[in-house]
Amino acid sequence: MRSHRSTKRLNEIINKENTLLSKLFHKAEVLQQLDTEISSILPSAMNGKAKVANISRSEIIIHISSAALLTRLRLQQRLIVQKINQRYSWAKIEKVTIKVRPDSIKKTAPPIEKPHRSEKIAADVTFAAEKCSDPELQKSLSRLARHIRQPD
Repeated sequence: MRSHRSTKRLNEIINKENTLLSKLFHKAEVLQQLDTEISSILPSAMNGKAKVANISRSEIIIHISSAALLTRLRLQQRLIVQKINQRYSWAKIEKVTIKVRPDSIKKTAPPIEKPHRSEKIAADVTFAAEKCSDPELQKSLSRLARHIRQPD
């Protein structure tokens, strides 16, 4: 559990000017604002499909989910550059880099098939155990038949 003192210290570290962490938080906020502004400029078909990945003084990098939308976004890039240069005095964007980054599809494991259990299979395994001449194999087959009838 954190004390008031440690929380206060953490806030000082985060909010202190010219620290690496404060610069990182500031850049994240700028990227989030840019993302919101650019999504308002773009057609509704691209909502949630384009993300601002990075920005520097002269370049902005945008990730888009498909190549078809990349072409449509290229048609909008002049408007994006104008909007950013007007809004942010420090930005002199000259280059827009657009990269296709498909949405990650979560791979789900195929469902594990439960073994087919039936009384007929258990009866067949029991019959094979009774006809077996090897005592160890007979014992193993009997246990298998019990397991088929009553799984753990």
